[in-house]
Amino acid sequence: MHARIPAVLTLLAASALALCAADSEAQRQHDRQLLQQANLTEDGKPLLEFFSRRTLDDAARQRLADLIRQLGDDDFETREAATKALTALGLAAEPALQAAATDADVERANRAKECLAALGDKRVGCEVLAAAARRLATLNPPRTIEILLAYLPSAHDRQLEDEIVGLLAHLGSADGLPAPLLAAAAQDSLPIRRLAAVQPLVHAGGEHRTAARKLLQDPEPRVRLAAALALVAARDRSAVPTLIALLGEGPLPLFWAAEDRLCQIAGADAPALSGPPTTAATRLKYRAAWSEWWQANEAKAELVQAVRPARPLGLTVVCDFDGGASGEGQVWEYGADGKANWKIDGVQGPADVQVLPTGRLLIAEHNSSRLTERNRDGQVIWEYGVTGNPVSAQSLPNGNIFFATYTELAEVTREGKKVWSHQKPHSIYCAQLLPNRHILYIHSNGNIVELDALGKEVRSVPAGNTSGWGSVELLPNGHFLIALYNTNKVREIDENGKVYLECSVSQATFATRLANGHTLAADSQNRQIIEFDQLGKVVSRQAVPGRPFRVRRR
Repeated sequence: MHARIPAVLTLLAASALALCAADSEAQRQHDRQLLQQANLTEDGKPLLEFFSRRTLDDAARQRLADLIRQLGDDDFETREAATKALTALGLAAEPALQAAATDADVERANRAKECLAALGDKRVGCEVLAAAARRLATLNPPRTIEILLAYLPSAHDRQLEDEIVGLLAHLGSADGLPAPLLAAAAQDSLPIRRLAAVQPLVHAGGEHRTAARKLLQDPEPRVRLAAALALVAARDRSAVPTLIALLGEGPLPLFWAAEDRLCQIAGADAPALSGPPTTAATRLKYRAAWSEWWQANEAKAELVQAVRPARPLGLTVVCDFDGGASGEGQVWEYGADGKANWKIDGVQGPADVQVLPTGRLLIAEHNSSRLTERNRDGQVIWEYGVTGNPVSAQSLPNGNIFFATYTELAEVTREGKKVWSHQKPHSIYCAQLLPNRHILYIHSNGNIVELDALGKEVRSVPAGNTSGWGSVELLPNGHFLIALYNTNKVREIDENGKVYLECSVSQATFATRLANGHTLAADSQNRQIIEFDQLGKVVSRQAVPGRPFRVRRR
Protein backbone atom coordinates (compact mmCIF):
# COMPACT_ATOMS: atom_id res chain seq x y z
CA MET A 1 0.00 0.00 0.00
CA HIS A 2 0.98 3.62 -0.35
CA ALA A 3 2.62 5.51 2.47
CA ARG A 4 1.36 9.01 1.80
CA ILE A 5 2.69 11.80 4.02
CA PRO A 6 0.62 14.98 4.43
CA ALA A 7 3.75 17.14 4.60
CA VAL A 8 4.83 15.86 1.20
CA LEU A 9 1.41 16.69 -0.22
CA THR A 10 1.70 20.20 1.16
CA LEU A 11 5.09 20.68 -0.49
CA LEU A 12 3.77 19.34 -3.79
CA ALA A 13 0.78 21.68 -3.62
CA ALA A 14 3.07 24.66 -3.00
CA SER A 15 5.26 23.65 -5.93
CA ALA A 16 2.21 23.27 -8.17
CA LEU A 17 1.04 26.77 -7.26
CA ALA A 18 4.47 28.19 -7.99
CA LEU A 19 4.37 26.71 -11.49
CA CYS A 20 0.71 27.53 -12.15
CA ALA A 21 1.21 30.79 -14.06
CA ALA A 22 3.86 29.33 -16.34
CA ASP A 23 1.82 26.20 -16.98
CA SER A 24 -1.30 28.26 -17.78
CA GLU A 25 0.57 30.30 -20.38
CA ALA A 26 2.09 27.13 -21.86
CA GLN A 27 -1.41 25.64 -22.05
CA ARG A 28 -2.76 28.72 -23.82
CA GLN A 29 0.06 28.64 -26.38
CA HIS A 30 -0.49 24.95 -26.95
CA ASP A 31 -4.25 25.42 -27.45
CA ARG A 32 -3.69 28.33 -29.82
CA GLN A 33 -1.46 26.19 -32.01
CA LEU A 34 -3.97 23.32 -32.05
CA LEU A 35 -6.83 25.60 -33.04
CA GLN A 36 -4.76 27.29 -35.76
CA GLN A 37 -3.71 23.94 -37.20
CA ALA A 38 -7.37 22.87 -37.30
CA ASN A 39 -8.36 26.21 -38.92
CA LEU A 40 -10.64 27.02 -36.00
CA THR A 41 -11.39 30.52 -34.80
CA GLU A 42 -10.60 31.61 -31.25
CA ASP A 43 -13.71 33.79 -31.01
CA GLY A 44 -16.59 33.03 -28.69
CA LYS A 45 -19.64 32.95 -30.98
CA PRO A 46 -18.09 30.65 -33.64
CA LEU A 47 -16.89 28.32 -30.88
CA LEU A 48 -20.42 28.13 -29.47
CA GLU A 49 -21.63 27.17 -32.94
CA PHE A 50 -18.75 24.69 -33.28
CA PHE A 51 -20.01 22.72 -30.26
CA SER A 52 -23.68 23.15 -31.17
CA ARG A 53 -23.06 21.44 -34.53
CA ARG A 54 -21.58 18.50 -32.67
CA THR A 55 -24.35 18.19 -30.08
CA LEU A 56 -26.95 15.46 -30.36
CA ASP A 57 -30.31 15.40 -28.61
CA ASP A 58 -31.48 12.38 -26.62
CA ALA A 59 -33.10 10.66 -29.58
CA ALA A 60 -30.10 11.20 -31.84
CA ARG A 61 -27.70 9.89 -29.18
CA GLN A 62 -29.79 6.75 -28.79
CA ARG A 63 -29.83 6.28 -32.56
CA LEU A 64 -26.06 6.80 -32.65
CA ALA A 65 -25.56 4.15 -29.96
CA ASP A 66 -27.80 1.73 -31.86
CA LEU A 67 -25.90 2.34 -35.10
CA ILE A 68 -22.53 1.79 -33.40
CA ARG A 69 -23.82 -1.50 -32.01
CA GLN A 70 -25.15 -2.52 -35.45
CA LEU A 71 -21.67 -2.15 -36.96
CA GLY A 72 -20.96 -5.55 -35.42
CA ASP A 73 -24.32 -7.14 -36.22
CA ASP A 74 -24.41 -10.71 -37.61
CA ASP A 75 -26.42 -9.54 -40.60
CA PHE A 76 -24.34 -8.03 -43.44
CA GLU A 77 -27.09 -5.72 -44.68
CA THR A 78 -27.59 -4.33 -41.14
CA ARG A 79 -23.87 -3.61 -40.88
CA GLU A 80 -23.84 -1.93 -44.28
CA ALA A 81 -26.85 0.25 -43.45
CA ALA A 82 -25.33 1.29 -40.10
CA THR A 83 -22.05 2.21 -41.81
CA LYS A 84 -23.82 4.44 -44.32
CA ALA A 85 -25.99 6.07 -41.65
CA LEU A 86 -23.00 6.84 -39.42
CA THR A 87 -21.06 8.29 -42.33
CA ALA A 88 -24.05 10.52 -43.08
CA LEU A 89 -24.17 11.74 -39.46
CA GLY A 90 -20.78 13.33 -40.02
CA LEU A 91 -18.92 15.26 -37.34
CA ALA A 92 -21.46 14.66 -34.58
CA ALA A 93 -20.58 10.94 -34.73
CA GLU A 94 -16.80 11.41 -34.65
CA PRO A 95 -16.12 10.90 -30.91
CA ALA A 96 -18.35 7.80 -30.77
CA LEU A 97 -16.62 6.40 -33.84
CA GLN A 98 -13.20 7.03 -32.32
CA ALA A 99 -14.23 5.01 -29.28
CA ALA A 100 -15.68 2.23 -31.46
CA ALA A 101 -12.49 2.07 -33.53
CA THR A 102 -10.74 0.38 -30.60
CA ASP A 103 -13.61 -2.04 -29.88
CA ALA A 104 -12.73 -5.68 -29.22
CA ASP A 105 -15.17 -6.64 -32.00
CA VAL A 106 -12.94 -6.52 -35.08
CA GLU A 107 -15.82 -5.98 -37.51
CA ARG A 108 -17.19 -3.07 -35.47
CA ALA A 109 -13.74 -1.53 -35.09
CA ASN A 110 -12.93 -1.79 -38.82
CA ARG A 111 -16.24 -0.29 -39.88
CA ALA A 112 -15.79 2.56 -37.38
CA LYS A 113 -12.39 3.24 -38.94
CA GLU A 114 -14.04 3.26 -42.37
CA CYS A 115 -16.56 5.87 -41.20
CA LEU A 116 -13.80 8.00 -39.69
CA ALA A 117 -11.81 7.84 -42.92
CA ALA A 118 -14.86 9.15 -44.76
CA LEU A 119 -14.79 12.31 -42.64
CA GLY A 120 -11.38 13.13 -44.12
CA ASP A 121 -9.93 16.52 -43.23
CA LYS A 122 -13.09 17.47 -41.32
CA ARG A 123 -11.93 15.36 -38.36
CA VAL A 124 -10.51 17.37 -35.49
CA GLY A 125 -9.93 14.80 -32.76
CA CYS A 126 -10.53 14.98 -29.04
CA GLU A 127 -7.38 17.01 -28.35
CA VAL A 128 -8.65 19.85 -30.55
CA LEU A 129 -12.13 19.57 -29.03
CA ALA A 130 -10.58 19.95 -25.57
CA ALA A 131 -8.57 22.98 -26.71
CA ALA A 132 -11.72 24.55 -28.18
CA ALA A 133 -13.60 23.94 -24.94
CA ARG A 134 -10.80 25.54 -22.89
CA ARG A 135 -10.74 28.57 -25.17
CA LEU A 136 -14.52 28.90 -24.99
CA ALA A 137 -14.44 28.68 -21.20
CA THR A 138 -11.76 31.38 -21.09
CA LEU A 139 -13.86 33.72 -23.21
CA ASN A 140 -17.09 32.65 -21.42
CA PRO A 141 -19.62 34.36 -23.71
CA PRO A 142 -23.31 34.06 -22.80
CA ARG A 143 -24.65 30.47 -23.00
CA THR A 144 -21.22 28.87 -22.52
CA ILE A 145 -22.38 26.67 -19.64
CA GLU A 146 -25.57 25.79 -21.52
CA ILE A 147 -23.68 24.81 -24.69
CA LEU A 148 -20.95 22.77 -22.96
CA LEU A 149 -23.45 21.02 -20.70
CA ALA A 150 -25.60 20.16 -23.72
CA TYR A 151 -22.57 18.87 -25.65
CA LEU A 152 -21.12 16.80 -22.80
CA PRO A 153 -23.07 13.55 -23.45
CA SER A 154 -21.90 13.66 -27.08
CA ALA A 155 -18.20 13.64 -26.16
CA HIS A 156 -17.83 9.82 -26.00
CA ASP A 157 -14.24 10.16 -24.75
CA ARG A 158 -13.31 9.91 -21.08
CA GLN A 159 -10.48 12.45 -21.20
CA LEU A 160 -12.60 14.95 -23.11
CA GLU A 161 -15.50 14.43 -20.71
CA ASP A 162 -13.21 15.02 -17.73
CA GLU A 163 -11.86 18.19 -19.33
CA ILE A 164 -15.31 19.65 -19.94
CA VAL A 165 -16.53 18.64 -16.48
CA GLY A 166 -13.55 20.48 -15.01
CA LEU A 167 -14.29 23.58 -17.06
CA LEU A 168 -17.95 23.52 -16.02
CA ALA A 169 -16.88 23.16 -12.38
CA HIS A 170 -14.82 26.34 -12.71
CA LEU A 171 -17.46 28.28 -14.63
CA GLY A 172 -20.29 27.09 -12.42
CA SER A 173 -18.60 28.08 -9.15
CA ALA A 174 -17.35 31.52 -10.14
CA ASP A 175 -19.55 33.54 -7.76
CA GLY A 176 -19.57 31.03 -4.90
CA LEU A 177 -22.96 29.60 -5.86
CA PRO A 178 -23.61 26.85 -8.39
CA ALA A 179 -24.87 28.04 -11.75
CA PRO A 180 -28.62 27.22 -11.92
CA LEU A 181 -28.14 24.92 -14.93
CA LEU A 182 -25.49 22.90 -13.09
CA ALA A 183 -27.49 22.74 -9.87
CA ALA A 184 -30.41 21.36 -11.88
CA ALA A 185 -28.07 18.90 -13.62
CA ALA A 186 -27.74 16.97 -10.33
CA GLN A 187 -31.14 15.46 -11.18
CA ASP A 188 -30.54 14.97 -14.90
CA SER A 189 -31.35 11.58 -16.41
CA LEU A 190 -27.83 11.32 -17.87
CA PRO A 191 -25.00 10.34 -15.47
CA ILE A 192 -22.38 12.54 -17.15
CA ARG A 193 -24.46 15.66 -16.48
CA ARG A 194 -25.05 14.63 -12.85
CA LEU A 195 -21.28 14.23 -12.57
CA ALA A 196 -20.80 17.79 -13.87
CA ALA A 197 -22.95 19.10 -11.02
CA VAL A 198 -20.78 17.62 -8.27
CA GLN A 199 -17.98 20.17 -7.91
CA PRO A 200 -20.15 23.33 -8.08
CA LEU A 201 -22.52 21.90 -5.44
CA VAL A 202 -19.69 20.88 -3.10
CA HIS A 203 -17.92 24.20 -3.57
CA ALA A 204 -21.05 26.17 -2.67
CA GLY A 205 -21.53 24.37 0.65
CA GLY A 206 -24.67 24.57 2.77
CA GLU A 207 -27.83 23.14 1.25
CA HIS A 208 -26.01 22.68 -2.06
CA ARG A 209 -23.50 20.36 -0.40
CA THR A 210 -26.44 18.42 0.99
CA ALA A 211 -27.58 17.93 -2.61
CA ALA A 212 -24.08 16.71 -3.48
CA ARG A 213 -24.24 14.14 -0.65
CA LYS A 214 -27.32 12.63 -2.29
CA LEU A 215 -25.11 11.78 -5.26
CA LEU A 216 -23.16 9.41 -2.99
CA GLN A 217 -26.11 7.03 -3.60
CA ASP A 218 -26.25 7.67 -7.35
CA PRO A 219 -26.91 4.53 -9.44
CA GLU A 220 -23.86 5.31 -11.60
CA PRO A 221 -20.52 4.33 -9.89
CA ARG A 222 -18.59 7.09 -11.68
CA VAL A 223 -20.92 9.73 -10.23
CA ARG A 224 -20.62 8.21 -6.75
CA LEU A 225 -16.83 8.32 -7.06
CA ALA A 226 -16.82 11.96 -8.20
CA ALA A 227 -19.10 12.97 -5.33
CA ALA A 228 -17.02 11.07 -2.78
CA LEU A 229 -13.70 12.53 -4.02
CA ALA A 230 -15.08 16.09 -4.03
CA LEU A 231 -16.62 15.77 -0.58
CA VAL A 232 -13.51 14.16 0.93
CA ALA A 233 -11.44 17.01 -0.53
CA ALA A 234 -13.84 19.32 1.35
CA ARG A 235 -13.09 17.27 4.49
CA ASP A 236 -16.56 15.73 4.61
CA ARG A 237 -16.20 12.40 6.42
CA SER A 238 -19.60 11.16 5.29
CA ALA A 239 -18.08 10.40 1.86
CA VAL A 240 -15.37 7.98 3.02
CA PRO A 241 -17.71 4.95 3.31
CA THR A 242 -18.69 5.49 -0.34
CA LEU A 243 -15.03 5.31 -1.37
CA ILE A 244 -14.71 2.07 0.59
CA ALA A 245 -17.88 0.64 -0.96
CA LEU A 246 -16.50 1.35 -4.45
CA LEU A 247 -13.62 -1.02 -3.76
CA GLY A 248 -16.09 -3.87 -4.07
CA GLU A 249 -18.20 -2.67 -6.98
CA GLY A 250 -18.05 -0.82 -10.27
CA PRO A 251 -15.37 -0.88 -13.01
CA LEU A 252 -11.78 -1.63 -12.00
CA PRO A 253 -10.43 1.87 -12.88
CA LEU A 254 -12.78 3.28 -10.22
CA PHE A 255 -11.29 0.84 -7.72
CA TRP A 256 -7.83 2.30 -8.33
CA ALA A 257 -9.09 5.88 -7.95
CA ALA A 258 -10.95 5.11 -4.73
CA GLU A 259 -8.09 3.10 -3.25
CA ASP A 260 -5.54 5.75 -4.17
CA ARG A 261 -7.56 8.41 -2.33
CA LEU A 262 -7.99 6.14 0.70
CA CYS A 263 -4.24 5.56 0.77
CA GLN A 264 -3.67 9.31 0.74
CA ILE A 265 -5.89 9.57 3.81
CA ALA A 266 -4.40 6.60 5.66
CA GLY A 267 -0.74 7.20 4.84
CA ALA A 268 1.54 4.70 6.56
CA ASP A 269 -1.45 3.25 8.45
CA ALA A 270 -3.10 1.88 5.31
CA PRO A 271 -4.08 -1.78 5.66
CA ALA A 272 -1.52 -4.23 4.26
CA LEU A 273 -3.19 -6.07 1.40
CA SER A 274 -1.89 -8.20 -1.44
CA GLY A 275 -3.30 -9.80 -4.55
CA PRO A 276 -4.58 -8.04 -7.67
CA PRO A 277 -8.18 -6.81 -7.28
CA THR A 278 -9.26 -8.60 -10.44
CA THR A 279 -11.80 -10.95 -8.85
CA ALA A 280 -14.97 -10.20 -6.91
CA ALA A 281 -13.66 -12.13 -3.90
CA THR A 282 -10.39 -10.17 -3.74
CA ARG A 283 -12.19 -6.86 -4.08
CA LEU A 284 -14.49 -7.76 -1.21
CA LYS A 285 -11.41 -8.49 0.92
CA TYR A 286 -10.08 -5.02 0.11
CA ARG A 287 -13.41 -3.47 1.04
CA ALA A 288 -13.61 -5.42 4.30
CA ALA A 289 -10.06 -4.44 5.31
CA TRP A 290 -10.69 -0.76 4.60
CA SER A 291 -14.05 -0.86 6.41
CA GLU A 292 -12.28 -2.23 9.47
CA TRP A 293 -9.61 0.48 9.16
CA TRP A 294 -12.27 3.23 8.94
CA GLN A 295 -14.07 1.95 12.03
CA ALA A 296 -10.83 2.23 13.98
CA ASN A 297 -9.68 5.56 12.49
CA GLU A 298 -12.78 7.57 11.57
CA ALA A 299 -12.37 10.03 14.44
CA LYS A 300 -8.67 10.70 13.95
CA ALA A 301 -8.05 10.30 10.21
CA GLU A 302 -6.97 13.52 8.52
CA LEU A 303 -8.75 14.19 5.24
CA VAL A 304 -5.81 15.84 3.52
CA GLN A 305 -6.56 17.50 0.23
CA ALA A 306 -5.11 15.70 -2.76
CA VAL A 307 -2.85 17.53 -5.17
CA ARG A 308 -4.71 17.85 -8.48
CA PRO A 309 -2.59 16.97 -11.51
CA ALA A 310 -2.09 19.77 -13.97
CA ARG A 311 -3.72 19.57 -17.39
CA PRO A 312 -1.47 18.11 -20.09
CA LEU A 313 0.57 20.92 -21.63
CA GLY A 314 1.48 19.21 -24.89
CA LEU A 315 5.19 19.39 -24.00
CA THR A 316 7.33 16.36 -24.80
CA VAL A 317 10.37 15.32 -22.76
CA VAL A 318 12.89 13.01 -24.43
CA CYS A 319 15.85 10.95 -23.24
CA ASP A 320 18.39 10.75 -26.08
CA PHE A 321 20.61 7.88 -24.95
CA ASP A 322 23.50 9.35 -26.92
CA GLY A 323 23.94 12.43 -29.10
CA GLY A 324 23.91 16.04 -28.01
CA ALA A 325 26.99 18.28 -27.92
CA SER A 326 28.91 15.88 -25.68
CA GLY A 327 27.81 12.69 -27.42
CA GLU A 328 27.11 11.14 -24.02
CA GLY A 329 23.39 11.74 -24.06
CA GLN A 330 20.90 14.48 -23.33
CA VAL A 331 17.47 15.16 -21.87
CA TRP A 332 15.39 17.85 -23.51
CA GLU A 333 11.87 19.15 -24.03
CA TYR A 334 10.05 20.43 -27.09
CA GLY A 335 6.65 21.99 -27.71
CA ALA A 336 4.08 21.71 -30.49
CA ASP A 337 6.44 23.56 -32.86
CA GLY A 338 9.19 20.95 -32.39
CA LYS A 339 11.65 23.51 -31.03
CA ALA A 340 13.62 22.78 -27.87
CA ASN A 341 12.50 24.63 -24.75
CA TRP A 342 15.54 23.48 -22.76
CA LYS A 343 18.31 20.87 -22.94
CA ILE A 344 20.55 19.14 -20.41
CA ASP A 345 23.66 17.85 -22.15
CA GLY A 346 26.30 15.45 -20.87
CA VAL A 347 23.85 13.04 -19.20
CA GLN A 348 25.50 9.64 -19.33
CA GLY A 349 23.08 7.35 -21.11
CA PRO A 350 19.72 8.66 -19.85
CA ALA A 351 17.33 5.68 -19.81
CA ASP A 352 14.33 7.29 -18.09
CA VAL A 353 13.12 10.72 -17.01
CA GLN A 354 10.25 12.07 -14.92
CA VAL A 355 9.38 15.76 -14.62
CA LEU A 356 8.70 16.37 -10.93
CA PRO A 357 6.08 18.81 -9.55
CA THR A 358 8.94 21.14 -8.66
CA GLY A 359 9.93 21.34 -12.33
CA ARG A 360 13.13 19.39 -11.66
CA LEU A 361 13.92 16.14 -13.44
CA LEU A 362 14.45 12.65 -12.04
CA ILE A 363 16.79 10.79 -14.41
CA ALA A 364 18.00 7.19 -14.55
CA GLU A 365 21.56 7.53 -15.84
CA HIS A 366 22.32 4.11 -17.25
CA ASN A 367 26.02 4.55 -18.06
CA SER A 368 27.00 6.20 -14.77
CA SER A 369 25.00 3.77 -12.57
CA ARG A 370 23.14 6.47 -10.71
CA LEU A 371 19.83 8.23 -10.26
CA THR A 372 19.94 12.01 -10.31
CA GLU A 373 17.57 14.87 -9.67
CA ARG A 374 18.60 17.89 -11.72
CA ASN A 375 17.33 21.38 -12.36
CA ARG A 376 16.89 22.51 -15.93
CA ASP A 377 20.38 23.97 -15.98
CA GLY A 378 21.65 20.43 -15.49
CA GLN A 379 22.85 20.96 -11.91
CA VAL A 380 22.63 17.77 -9.84
CA ILE A 381 20.49 18.43 -6.76
CA TRP A 382 20.35 14.83 -5.51
CA GLU A 383 21.88 11.54 -6.56
CA TYR A 384 21.92 7.90 -5.58
CA GLY A 385 24.40 5.33 -6.83
CA VAL A 386 22.99 1.95 -7.82
CA THR A 387 24.61 -1.42 -8.35
CA GLY A 388 24.29 -2.04 -12.06
CA ASN A 389 22.65 0.07 -14.72
CA PRO A 390 19.33 1.79 -13.98
CA VAL A 391 16.61 1.49 -16.63
CA SER A 392 13.62 3.06 -14.82
CA ALA A 393 13.12 5.68 -12.11
CA GLN A 394 9.87 6.84 -10.52
CA SER A 395 9.20 9.43 -7.81
CA LEU A 396 6.62 8.15 -5.33
CA PRO A 397 3.96 10.12 -3.43
CA ASN A 398 5.70 9.32 -0.12
CA GLY A 399 8.87 11.10 -1.32
CA ASN A 400 10.82 7.92 -1.99
CA ILE A 401 12.18 6.74 -5.34
CA PHE A 402 11.39 3.46 -7.06
CA PHE A 403 14.01 2.24 -9.52
CA ALA A 404 14.90 -0.76 -11.63
CA THR A 405 18.21 -2.05 -12.96
CA TYR A 406 18.64 -5.10 -15.16
CA THR A 407 18.48 -7.36 -12.11
CA GLU A 408 16.99 -5.33 -9.25
CA LEU A 409 13.69 -3.68 -8.33
CA ALA A 410 13.90 -1.41 -5.29
CA GLU A 411 12.57 1.57 -3.35
CA VAL A 412 14.99 4.00 -1.73
CA THR A 413 14.52 7.01 0.54
CA ARG A 414 15.97 10.43 -0.18
CA GLU A 415 18.51 9.68 2.54
CA GLY A 416 19.75 6.72 0.51
CA LYS A 417 18.22 3.95 2.63
CA LYS A 418 16.68 1.01 0.79
CA VAL A 419 13.11 0.34 1.90
CA TRP A 420 12.96 -2.98 0.03
CA SER A 421 14.71 -4.73 -2.85
CA HIS A 422 13.90 -7.70 -5.08
CA GLN A 423 16.59 -9.40 -7.15
CA LYS A 424 15.35 -10.93 -10.39
CA PRO A 425 16.90 -13.05 -13.16
CA HIS A 426 16.95 -12.06 -16.82
CA SER A 427 17.34 -8.46 -17.94
CA ILE A 428 14.66 -6.07 -16.73
CA TYR A 429 14.09 -3.40 -19.37
CA CYS A 430 11.27 -1.27 -17.99
CA ALA A 431 9.42 -1.22 -14.65
CA GLN A 432 6.91 0.80 -12.69
CA LEU A 433 5.37 0.73 -9.22
CA LEU A 434 1.59 0.60 -9.54
CA PRO A 435 -0.86 2.47 -7.26
CA ASN A 436 -1.55 -0.74 -5.30
CA ARG A 437 2.19 -1.16 -4.62
CA HIS A 438 2.44 -3.99 -7.11
CA ILE A 439 5.42 -3.95 -9.46
CA LEU A 440 5.05 -4.31 -13.22
CA TYR A 441 8.02 -4.99 -15.46
CA ILE A 442 9.02 -6.46 -18.81
CA HIS A 443 12.18 -8.48 -19.25
CA SER A 444 14.35 -10.26 -21.81
CA ASN A 445 12.61 -13.62 -21.47
CA GLY A 446 9.56 -12.44 -23.40
CA ASN A 447 7.17 -11.80 -20.51
CA ILE A 448 5.42 -9.01 -18.65
CA VAL A 449 5.52 -9.79 -14.93
CA GLU A 450 3.45 -8.41 -12.06
CA LEU A 451 4.66 -8.85 -8.49
CA ASP A 452 2.69 -8.11 -5.34
CA ALA A 453 3.98 -5.77 -2.62
CA LEU A 454 6.00 -8.63 -1.11
CA GLY A 455 7.72 -9.49 -4.39
CA LYS A 456 5.62 -12.59 -5.10
CA GLU A 457 4.69 -13.12 -8.74
CA VAL A 458 0.93 -12.79 -9.28
CA ARG A 459 0.88 -13.10 -13.06
CA SER A 460 3.09 -13.43 -16.11
CA VAL A 461 1.88 -12.33 -19.55
CA PRO A 462 3.56 -13.34 -22.83
CA ALA A 463 4.71 -10.19 -24.62
CA GLY A 464 6.55 -11.58 -27.65
CA ASN A 465 10.18 -11.19 -28.64
CA THR A 466 11.80 -8.94 -26.02
CA SER A 467 15.37 -10.20 -26.36
CA GLY A 468 16.59 -6.87 -27.75
CA TRP A 469 14.64 -4.43 -25.60
CA GLY A 470 11.09 -3.66 -24.55
CA SER A 471 8.84 -1.42 -22.48
CA VAL A 472 5.48 -1.89 -20.79
CA GLU A 473 2.77 0.42 -19.48
CA LEU A 474 -0.44 -0.67 -17.75
CA LEU A 475 -3.43 1.08 -19.32
CA PRO A 476 -6.63 2.13 -17.47
CA ASN A 477 -8.59 -0.57 -19.32
CA GLY A 478 -6.30 -3.28 -17.89
CA HIS A 479 -4.46 -3.81 -21.17
CA PHE A 480 -0.71 -3.46 -21.64
CA LEU A 481 1.02 -1.06 -24.02
CA ILE A 482 4.32 -2.60 -25.06
CA ALA A 483 7.26 -1.62 -27.26
CA LEU A 484 9.16 -4.46 -28.92
CA TYR A 485 12.61 -3.46 -30.17
CA ASN A 486 13.43 -6.61 -32.15
CA THR A 487 10.10 -6.87 -33.94
CA ASN A 488 9.78 -3.13 -34.62
CA LYS A 489 6.30 -2.97 -33.13
CA VAL A 490 4.26 -1.12 -30.53
CA ARG A 491 1.22 -3.08 -29.41
CA GLU A 492 -1.71 -2.87 -27.05
CA ILE A 493 -2.45 -6.37 -25.73
CA ASP A 494 -4.61 -7.92 -23.04
CA GLU A 495 -3.42 -10.43 -20.45
CA ASN A 496 -4.04 -13.27 -22.92
CA GLY A 497 -1.78 -11.67 -25.51
CA LYS A 498 -4.63 -10.60 -27.81
CA VAL A 499 -3.56 -7.58 -29.89
CA TYR A 500 -5.92 -4.55 -29.92
CA LEU A 501 -3.60 -2.04 -31.60
CA GLU A 502 -0.36 -2.46 -33.53
CA CYS A 503 1.93 0.26 -34.85
CA SER A 504 5.17 -0.12 -36.81
CA VAL A 505 8.11 1.56 -35.04
CA SER A 506 11.71 0.79 -36.02
CA GLN A 507 13.68 -0.49 -33.02
CA ALA A 508 10.98 0.71 -30.64
CA THR A 509 12.42 1.39 -27.18
CA PHE A 510 9.39 2.89 -25.43
CA ALA A 511 5.70 3.68 -25.87
CA THR A 512 3.22 5.56 -23.70
CA ARG A 513 -0.50 6.31 -23.95
CA LEU A 514 -1.42 10.00 -23.97
CA ALA A 515 -4.37 11.68 -22.28
CA ASN A 516 -6.10 12.12 -25.66
CA GLY A 517 -5.92 8.38 -26.39
CA HIS A 518 -3.01 8.69 -28.82
CA THR A 519 0.17 6.64 -28.49
CA LEU A 520 3.64 8.18 -28.33
CA ALA A 521 6.61 6.00 -29.29
CA ALA A 522 10.40 6.26 -29.52
CA ASP A 523 11.88 5.12 -32.85
CA SER A 524 15.54 4.66 -31.99
CA GLN A 525 16.67 3.50 -35.44
CA ASN A 526 15.37 6.51 -37.33
CA ARG A 527 15.92 8.88 -34.39
CA GLN A 528 12.38 10.20 -34.17
CA ILE A 529 9.35 10.40 -31.89
CA ILE A 530 6.12 9.21 -33.52
CA GLU A 531 2.57 9.91 -32.38
CA PHE A 532 -0.25 7.60 -33.51
CA ASP A 533 -3.99 8.15 -33.19
CA GLN A 534 -6.42 5.53 -31.86
CA LEU A 535 -6.52 3.89 -35.30
CA GLY A 536 -2.75 3.47 -35.49
CA LYS A 537 -2.39 6.27 -38.04
CA VAL A 538 0.69 8.48 -37.76
CA VAL A 539 -0.30 11.93 -36.51
CA SER A 540 3.16 13.49 -36.20
CA ARG A 541 6.89 12.76 -36.37
CA GLN A 542 9.61 14.66 -34.53
CA ALA A 543 13.28 14.19 -35.40
CA VAL A 544 15.65 14.03 -32.41
CA PRO A 545 19.45 14.42 -32.29
CA GLY A 546 20.34 11.09 -30.66
CA ARG A 547 18.77 7.69 -30.18
CA PRO A 548 15.55 8.28 -28.21
CA PHE A 549 15.17 5.89 -25.30
CA ARG A 550 12.22 7.21 -23.29
CA VAL A 551 9.66 9.86 -24.14
CA ARG A 552 7.06 11.50 -21.91
CA ARG A 553 4.25 13.94 -22.71
CA ARG A 554 3.20 16.42 -20.03
